[in-house]
Amino acid sequence: MSGTKFDQEKVRFDLLPMDALHAIAYVMTMAVPGAKDKNGNDVLCGAQKYGDRNWEQGMDPQRMRGAQIRHDCANQMGETHDESGHLHLAHKACGAIMELTYALRGITADASTWPANRTIPVGRPSKCMNEAKQARSTKSNSSEKASDGQGLPPL
Repeated sequence: MSGTKFDQEKVRFDLLPMDALHAIAYVMTMAVPGAKDKNGNDVLCGAQKYGDRNWEQGMDPQRMRGAQIRHDCANQMGETHDESGHLHLAHKACGAIMELTYALRGITADASTWPANRTIPVGRPSKCMNEAKQARSTKSNSSEKASDGQGLPPL
């Protein structure tokens, strides 16, 4: 091929494991069809249960951490799937992504930082990434590479 693309300094999304991302997206969407709880009732999870992006409205990140630990413990004790039909590890990873998102957006366990009526911008993180950008800049003492203005390398 003779085409040229200058993308050597861009984030490589091709390095992400698509099967794992699919499992996380599935948890965030719905339960496995036909999943039943111990009483034989249909199980709901993700957006099907809570609504699209509901978790972004804010909650104590400790609750997500607690859920991650519970899913990890169940997995370590040999229970691979929960009642929704998804892998416990997919639930744990889902919680980790939510917790990471809160960290990137500066949402803390302090209830005053996450009231229910707060509008949380959906998109590229800024606070945490800008701090990382400043640290890299200070460390390297060189000119900044191109970025999107929010501290992330270009896509």
